[in-house]
Amino acid sequence: MRIRLLWLLVLTGLLVAGISADRYAWGFYAHRLINRMAVYTLPVEMLYLYKPGIAYLESHAVDADMRRYAIHAEGVRHYIDLDAYEKRPPQHFLEALASNTSLIFFNPSTDTMQRLDFHDIMAGERDRTNAIDSQNLRAQWTSFIRSTYYSNWEEEVKVSKDSLPEFVRNYIPWQVEIHMVESISDHGILPWHLQRMIHRLEYAFSHSEKENILRISADLGHYIADAHVPLHTTQNYNGQLTGQDGIHAFWESRIPELMAEEHFDFVVGNAKYVEDPASFFRNIIFESHESVDSVLGIEKRLSAQYPVIGQYCLHERIGQTTRMECPDYIIAYNDRLNGMVERRMRAAIHAIGSVWYTAWVNAGKPKLNSNELMMATGDEKELDGKAETIGSKPLGRNHDN
Repeated sequence: MRIRLLWLLVLTGLLVAGISADRYAWGFYAHRLINRMAVYTLPVEMLYLYKPGIAYLESHAVDADMRRYAIHAEGVRHYIDLDAYEKRPPQHFLEALASNTSLIFFNPSTDTMQRLDFHDIMAGERDRTNAIDSQNLRAQWTSFIRSTYYSNWEEEVKVSKDSLPEFVRNYIPWQVEIHMVESISDHGILPWHLQRMIHRLEYAFSHSEKENILRISADLGHYIADAHVPLHTTQNYNGQLTGQDGIHAFWESRIPELMAEEHFDFVVGNAKYVEDPASFFRNIIFESHESVDSVLGIEKRLSAQYPVIGQYCLHERIGQTTRMECPDYIIAYNDRLNGMVERRMRAAIHAIGSVWYTAWVNAGKPKLNSNELMMATGDEKELDGKAETIGSKPLGRNHDN
């Protein structure tokens, strides 16, 4: 009951703010369509579950975006700013997290502060002894960081000295306050969260948790679709750095809403087994990032050439008048993109089906032909017990306006 009330409050907040269901990420329409079409890529053995559950997969394709209005941790799962890294980010999350987490010591009596990261600790250990087991020390550090990160979901967490790995305590006097600060969330965790999600789906398959298979599949479809959006891979996610505010929704919502039903082809073939999901997810994101300059540059040139009076129209939405791109302007942008949006949607559909299929195969291809399919009711599991704030604006990055 508490969780259902939570979602009612979230939905009410959205409606009060005049925020329509298709105004974030791919847009509700596109996310639902992508999840729906992914079902048709699956082998018949999986359709025993996924075909009856297609309405659920479609309607719950947007749950992850809804959670952005309730949970601080949710927003960073939808993107990664590749241009914030000097080199490509690490493939594995714990490696990235361990390298981007520091301890800060604050001494109230002297009003002094000191920052310490894992590299500092390792250097100190080498000075202290000639023989260190660096692999074991890194394992202890990452285990501590991981448990703290997933249990607190905060960028800064106060920790006790007793909770730290023993070798770290050598560098910390008792009289200081200790804070753990991670910077990995500053630029999104999408590729790593995808790895986590496929493992969760494999677990649900292997344990015959049919009520969770569809729920996790719906969320996984959402995140994979987000990974196919170029603007989910850059710090200039809404054109705010180039005077193109609103391009996020223009590219990923307006074009599909106007063009997809009558002009796009979503017959993408059969799902394929993914040998290396971590590399698969990274390649999707790197491919998306390669199109960032085109997404921004083409719109920039088009807006300079297109009559200003024909670029924006007033549109009625949920009883409110909203300024949006005009249909002819949307068509012109789509034409200049040369089918990019359709290609990314097609790729997302095939990737989602392939990842669902891969999780099923990795779980041993369990039979899915139960006649007593239970729909997902455990929303509190995905809420991670951390519904901190209910409001009309997403917590964290907002690219919807």
